[in-house]
Amino acid sequence: MPKPGKEYSSYSPQTKLFYFGAMNMCMNYEALKVNFIAATPIMGVSLGITPGAGGNMGEFVAFDPVAGQRAWAIKEPLPVFGGALATAGGVVFYGTLDKQFKAVDAKTGALLFSKQLECGMASAPIAFTGPDGKQRVAITTGLGYLNGGFAGGSCPAGATFADDGAGTTANAKVRAAAQYGAKTRTATTTAVTSGYVHVFRLP
Repeated sequence: MPKPGKEYSSYSPQTKLFYFGAMNMCMNYEALKVNFIAATPIMGVSLGITPGAGGNMGEFVAFDPVAGQRAWAIKEPLPVFGGALATAGGVVFYGTLDKQFKAVDAKTGALLFSKQLECGMASAPIAFTGPDGKQRVAITTGLGYLNGGFAGGSCPAGATFADDGAGTTANAKVRAAAQYGAKTRTATTTAVTSGYVHVFRLP
């Protein structure tokens, strides 16, 4: 059964609906003995994940809390891990793991806009007013180990770090140790490591 991310929903006072991404997956779950290695991904389980009913792994859902049921839903091929943004103009924005940034009609779910970006999205869009008085909508792209596992790998790929700005690649364990207080030189980025921020101006 699709399960929403608890911190990522958006509510519209105009439609009186909640909007959120959901997962539609089945899992084979086997607990394993955990051997922790610093700076490496750790799950502690063996997981086999397959699409749920309907063959899609995710959905974007508009939910009516009074009726206790969905108002509408959009099937997505991959889980929708990112958040939603509902605007007073009757438009809802969200991003997908397969690189699509979408705008849909808040009442019906009809697709209004879709733009393919360079990486998938597991973040929440935001809105703000630009210096020209026009509304902007922004979202960050970039997928790490877990989210990227559904979408062909981490993105952007090939990012590197340097120990001292000289271009040498730092060891991942050294970087992780520094985050937890070890006395070592601070890593500085030499390439995009976590994605991009995209800003769209609305009419």
